[in-house]
Amino acid sequence: MNRHNWAIKYEQSPVDVKCPVCGNTDCRQLYSVTAESAAQHYVLREVHPERHGALLKNIRELWGHKDCLLVRCPRCQFVFASPFKAGNSSFYALAYTYTADKYPQNKWEYDETIRRLDHRFGQRNRYLEIGAGSGVFVKKLIPDFVRPEDATCFEYSSSGADAIHALGIQCLDHNFCNSSELEGRQFDIICLFQVLEHMADLDPLFAKLCELAAPQCDIFVAVPNPLRTEFQEQKGSILDLPPNHVGRWTPGCFEIIAKRFELVLIACQTNRSQSFVEKTKRFVKFTYQRRAQGKTMANRIEQIRNNNLRNLFRLFAAGLYAFGNVPGVLNCADPDLGDSLLAHFRKP
Repeated sequence: MNRHNWAIKYEQSPVDVKCPVCGNTDCRQLYSVTAESAAQHYVLREVHPERHGALLKNIRELWGHKDCLLVRCPRCQFVFASPFKAGNSSFYALAYTYTADKYPQNKWEYDETIRRLDHRFGQRNRYLEIGAGSGVFVKKLIPDFVRPEDATCFEYSSSGADAIHALGIQCLDHNFCNSSELEGRQFDIICLFQVLEHMADLDPLFAKLCELAAPQCDIFVAVPNPLRTEFQEQKGSILDLPPNHVGRWTPGCFEIIAKRFELVLIACQTNRSQSFVEKTKRFVKFTYQRRAQGKTMANRIEQIRNNNLRNLFRLFAAGLYAFGNVPGVLNCADPDLGDSLLAHFRKP
């Protein structure tokens, strides 16, 4: 096994960068990442050299630099990429090969949102979802909360859009902040599940959400749990890198957003019910993926062309890496390390 220290130690060095959430300029650099490392994080050069090369070029063009900083604001605890540039459609086409059947069917934030929508049961609600995937969540709302003709979704992936259209729901594939189809419309329920962390134009985003929200509209925003993200990075597991995720949201961030945009923050909570087994499986999987980015046994395993043989060796190597990181595995018992943070806003 590679004896490299994979754990990230945050530098906390001062950097003059403006926080996109609260405007504070007295921020701290956590670490930096090169475009080459970021491209290797998403696509292994040893496995897909041409796609890796195209992705590397794309990331350098997005950043306008060869590297990017991860910065924390001490005031609101927002961690963000500098330059604060979100991935574009070309980035996602190169970095991921995701089809509609791979979208998770069940998530904690889905169940919690439905529980919080109990007061809207049986009503005719107008529904908007940004980054709707394959329509898994909106499907759960039909017909008790939403009728298909009253729902609008935004989704870039063609496979996801096809699945949403099959539900009889309008699905748009462009930037919803500039969508003419939404002009003059308002909604009673608005959802963004695991989307906000990908977005950089925050002020136009929240201004548009408030414009589209009808009085008493419920707005739900789910993001990765920042405690989980830091745990993974500091225990040698996967890094949370731009230009995929460009912002790490905290309860303090959502409190500031609520005040700035005159929303009421009803609740902000993490998934404390996620099982130790589930958290451990994810930790071990992500630890293996991190190791695969270097000159390691995992990297050589990923070059095996036979799927069955590769999967067998993956299990073996992941077990070895887990055995070598017992403290990290045991920390997965912490109930605060669930994978999601859910904010529930309401427009007065």
